Amino acid sequence: MDGLVASGVRHFFTSPGFRNSPILAVLAGRPGVVSHIDERGAAFAALGAAKATGSPVAVICTSGTAVGNLLPAVMEAFHSRVPLVAVSADRPSELIGVGANQATWQPGIFGRFAESVDLSVPDRAAEARQWGDRAAVAVNMAKSARFPIHLNARFREPFTFTAMEMEERSALFAAPEPARELPTDGGGISPDLSRAVVLLGDGVKKEERQWLCRFCREKNVPLLSNTYVAADLEAEILRADLFLRSESIRRSLRAKTVIRVGAPLIGRSYSALWKGADHRVVVDEEGRDPDLTVKSVYRGGVRDFLGQRNSSADPAWRDAWIEAESFAEKAVEDGLRREPALTEWRVWRDLSWIPAEADLFVGNSMPIRDFLWVGLGRRGALTNRGLSGIDGLISTAIGASLGSGKRIVAVLGDLSTIHDTSALTLGRNTKAPVVLVVLNNGGGEIFRVVEAAEYPVDEAVFTTPNQVDFVGLATAFGWSAVKVQSMDGLREAVAAATGPALVEVSIDRERSTALRRAVWESLR
Repeated sequence: MDGLVASGVRHFFTSPGFRNSPILAVLAGRPGVVSHIDERGAAFAALGAAKATGSPVAVICTSGTAVGNLLPAVMEAFHSRVPLVAVSADRPSELIGVGANQATWQPGIFGRFAESVDLSVPDRAAEARQWGDRAAVAVNMAKSARFPIHLNARFREPFTFTAMEMEERSALFAAPEPARELPTDGGGISPDLSRAVVLLGDGVKKEERQWLCRFCREKNVPLLSNTYVAADLEAEILRADLFLRSESIRRSLRAKTVIRVGAPLIGRSYSALWKGADHRVVVDEEGRDPDLTVKSVYRGGVRDFLGQRNSSADPAWRDAWIEAESFAEKAVEDGLRREPALTEWRVWRDLSWIPAEADLFVGNSMPIRDFLWVGLGRRGALTNRGLSGIDGLISTAIGASLGSGKRIVAVLGDLSTIHDTSALTLGRNTKAPVVLVVLNNGGGEIFRVVEAAEYPVDEAVFTTPNQVDFVGLATAFGWSAVKVQSMDGLREAVAAATGPALVEVSIDRERSTALRRAVWESLR
């Protein structure tokens, strides 16, 4: 634990067990320690804290199946490049594979999603101190390269490790290692900017994003991004995933060159734009290419790659994209004017109901799509878009509040809420109010949007409708809870929250679906 503290870990999420009791004993009384009954929820809470603080955060579990419960959060951390530190207790290696209870092969259990460090049983005090050294080095590597780390700590009974020369412990020995130098292989790549588009994804440093925004404006190159990536930029095109659903608009705005900076933007329209270009270039330190089609990859900074490009696009090219953005905005406004019902788009269109001082966490599936399609204002948001799962979202949001100490408003769908119900027990640990807004459309609205909607089968096969009483559920966990049926009711409920609170929003599902389809049709 000293090694973790030395390398910058300040928050620890634990799930108690016999095997990890020596670690828990060391952490007892230390600030920043949160105990949770469920390992999966604890891991997602740690992930949220790491995202909110930008620092490594540890989740600590016992041996056996407990370790497997960390996998979803570790996978999300890997794909969203978050330095999550998974610490598992284990039995000595001689007890593995011989029938010993709660003993299995834990090192490497996360595969490629985490670097694994196996800490063998410390038989002497000097070896025990080496645990701290190795842990600190591993976490510093995770910080610089932004990936999860798995520390598998073996203990032999009786648990005497915590008594080994405790007076000699020191949290000063670990100096951060320098960031790894990543190779660049962009030689020969010289993109034509005359009909180019830049896609700005997540994982790009702020100064690089700001420089790219200025560069694109000077060169008349459309810069496409989304609200939570570009909230602090003057990017003008944030709705491309909405208006590029139109085949005619997509045809008229066909780009010859698409340059993707950072992680891929999620959305079928972005994918169609990308695949339809004559030339595709990736500028990304990690060289991510999910389509396996890119021949031009620059593993370095965007300023180094584009800084010397002298070509420009015609101003009319950029203006055409801005015009398409305005066209989409008008289509949304017209649709909402014709549809007064409480729909998801009405909730997302006017974000003034979210307190300005609060962080926003947006759940996956329909909430994140609707937020990006219609949300007004440049509102940043925390998300779990590394793998875009609907599990662990409440835990992540609460962990973010615990890490930052700030009020947070988390907006999730009903199925996502059901998935992570046990995380409501974490609400009692927060100092700032956590408000969980549940957009209840009866379950699985996403399957009315994606291709599954066209299958000739009962939609219940996909939508998993539910009849959960969310107010009663939250009340059982000690949360205040209310059900609202208007925007005024939503605004008042969120403003009134002084502790953990759940606000269930009754969405008119049929009219919500009809609104989306009407707007999409108007864009054709």
